[in-house]
Amino acid sequence: MKLIKALIIAGVVFSLAPCACWAEFYRYKDASGAWVYTDNIMEVPADQRPKTYEGVTDNLSDSEKAKLKAEKAARAAKRRAKRHSFPSTVSSDTDRAYADLKAEEDALTEMGKDLKAEQEALGRLRAEAKTQEERDAINLKMAALNKKIQQYEKQRQDYIKKVDVYNRMLQKKIDD
Repeated sequence: MKLIKALIIAGVVFSLAPCACWAEFYRYKDASGAWVYTDNIMEVPADQRPKTYEGVTDNLSDSEKAKLKAEKAARAAKRRAKRHSFPSTVSSDTDRAYADLKAEEDALTEMGKDLKAEQEALGRLRAEAKTQEERDAINLKMAALNKKIQQYEKQRQDYIKKVDVYNRMLQKKIDD
């Protein structure tokens, strides 16, 4: 009886043992063509990551997660660009309109980055302020920054409207 009980316990222990050592592993080919195995997805070259499982990111730092997310978004944008090809009826006017929209988008993106950097800098200054005068000066700068952010948001909304108009125009040309 003791032997059966010991065998049952041993069976339960050994059946649960593989659960304790479960890990994510990734495989990729290095420059020489050899297969390389790793448990850190950040070691896998970005161009080979679609062949790996990217769903689990619990063990990554915030910067690694952000980098992974940006790379995934870039790959998705590349796939979307490949899928969308326009017929020859798209004119040079459309090309110019697209170039104008792209330039505006780039300017807005840069403006957004600048505003974010300014906001972070003022936040650091606010945390380091020791006197009421320093805090008041920072609050004035924050109020001015908030106005800039409101202007930026209005420009961004106007840009979105322009993109919608452009997309409708383009769809109409494609449909004709």
